[in-house]
Parts: sequence; C-alpha cells; structure tokens
Amino acid sequence: MTRRTARLAVPMLLLSALTGCVGSAGEPHTLVLSATGTAALENVTYTVGGETVEEKTATLPWEKTFQIRSGKWDLVIRHRAGDVQAIATVDGKLLTQGAGGGTGTGQVQLSGSIDD
Repeated sequence: MTRRTARLAVPMLLLSALTGCVGSAGEPHTLVLSATGTAALENVTYTVGGETVEEKTATLPWEKTFQIRSGKWDLVIRHRAGDVQAIATVDGKLLTQGAGGGTGTGQVQLSGSIDD
C-alpha cells in the first residue's frame, strides 16, 4: 500500500464506521412479529414486503420471522375475550408494541417501516 492509498483508505474506513455502513449495505434485517396472551384469536393478518397473508386458525402464542431489506409492514390481530400483547422487533431490538383485552372482541394493530 502506498502512502497516498493509505491516506485515502483511512478516512474512508473512518467515515464508513461512523455512519454504520461497514458490512451492512444491502443486508436484510430480521423482523419478528409476535403475540402472546389469553384470548382466542379470530384471525391474524400481516403485510410484509407487499404480500398480505390472513391466518384464520392462528393461536397464541403466535410468531413469524421475516428477512426484509426495507419497506412497510403491518400486523392486525382480531381477538375474542381475553388479552393480547403484540411485539415487533428488528434485529433483536424492540421496534413497537401494543396490547388489547376485555370481555368482548377487540383488535391489536402494529405497523412500521424499515429503512435501509
């Protein structure tokens, strides 16, 4: 490595480290949607990567894991009497959470986006 190359490489590595770009450009993120509680579920509907799926026979505890580079996602849990806690994590870090419950029917909804 010449002195000129070293002078250019060091600032570029420092800039990359400071912006969090070393080794992460274009890598997918792990999105985990999960729910726990005592309620019976009517259905779980989620949209990830532009694809919507409805699960009519879902039960608690419930969890789905996705590999996603970027984009919007949405989770809707329709339930009967009881309680439901829903959590979304990205790369192991809490992104958002919500809860619902009672003696009748209800709904818990989470949504967000991942920017790369």
